[in-house]
Amino acid sequence: MRDFDISPERSRVEAGSVEFSVTNDGDRVHELAVRTPDGDVERTGDIQPGESESMTVDLPAGTHRIFDPLRDYQDRGMTARVIARDRDGDRTVTERTTTVIEEDDDPDVDVPEVQEPEVQEPEVQPAPPPPPPPPPATVTQVVPAPDDQTTTP
Repeated sequence: MRDFDISPERSRVEAGSVEFSVTNDGDRVHELAVRTPDGDVERTGDIQPGESESMTVDLPAGTHRIFDPLRDYQDRGMTARVIARDRDGDRTVTERTTTVIEEDDDPDVDVPEVQEPEVQEPEVQPAPPPPPPPPPATVTQVVPAPDDQTTTP
């Protein structure tokens, strides 16, 4: 365990009595907690930086959450999972009920044939032609008339 990280993030153990040995490799005080299926939370107590602590928890088969319950550390990623398996290595099985309905090979019901409606492709209209380009701009330049240099006799 170090600041904002519990590793490994997921571990597998045999169901039953599990010992957690934790070393705080961070710079802050931390604590390890395990939530059991009945809602109880087992805790190590404060673990000072550089110190180690251990605790033993009875875990039934299933997935259990471990986390640091101090401050906002849990929200900042200090969580992990422990998967406890039965001693024979099988996963926990949930009982299920399945109903099987046998079909008669020679039904007395006439099933009408279903005809799919014809799909009509939409008509594709050609795109309208682009508008003509605007006329070129006209520039008019005013040129002054030459001075009248005619003399009258």
